[in-house]
Amino acid sequence: MDPAFFSWAEPVPGPTTDALACLAAQFHLVVVGSVFEQVDVGFCFNTAVVIEADGTLLGKSRKMHIPQYPHYDEKFYFTPGDTDYPVFDTSLARIAVATCWDQWFSEVPRIARLKGAELIVYPTAIALEGEIDRTVKDAWRTCMCGHAVANTMYVAAVNRVGREESMEFWGGSFVADPLGQVIRKGTSQEEVVTAQLSGPRLEETRILNKFLRDRRPETYGALLKRSP
Repeated sequence: MDPAFFSWAEPVPGPTTDALACLAAQFHLVVVGSVFEQVDVGFCFNTAVVIEADGTLLGKSRKMHIPQYPHYDEKFYFTPGDTDYPVFDTSLARIAVATCWDQWFSEVPRIARLKGAELIVYPTAIALEGEIDRTVKDAWRTCMCGHAVANTMYVAAVNRVGREESMEFWGGSFVADPLGQVIRKGTSQEEVVTAQLSGPRLEETRILNKFLRDRRPETYGALLKRSP
């Protein structure tokens, strides 16, 4: 925890989103990026941005769940998000974006699905810090694939690679289809992982698995309590 690092924060739009917008327009790609967003001095968010293939900034999704544990002093830097899990209409698909720790909370992809998301993207930075943590990699992939199944959507989990001090970021970025099958996955090296999404497959899966039809929201009141 070092106050000096707040000097790295920037507004949205700002230098990072401008750079990403140029790349999106140059390569005709929808881009999801991350920004240390400053609203005021010492008042910052961990923010994901979505940029259309023509370079238009479509909006932002601020990280909602802020962790605090060794090597992740996030509560010192970030305010919990206030953007209410937005879904973005892009030329690729209807996309939701949730950042890192958000991905462990099942409520997030369900809300995204209820708002019409076809793909949820998780910018992530998970590291290994000893043998005991190696089981987390399997748990992470299982959880993400479970989100895909339970919400009949595509999931793109994008994890950092490389080392920082004692932390080894394992990478392993992957895309899962609406039945939880990993259709493309990466390694621990920096690389580009591509996957083809299928609208007909998504529609077929949603017809067969009618999870939204059979929900019972009137029975879920306990979810509104922090400690039922």
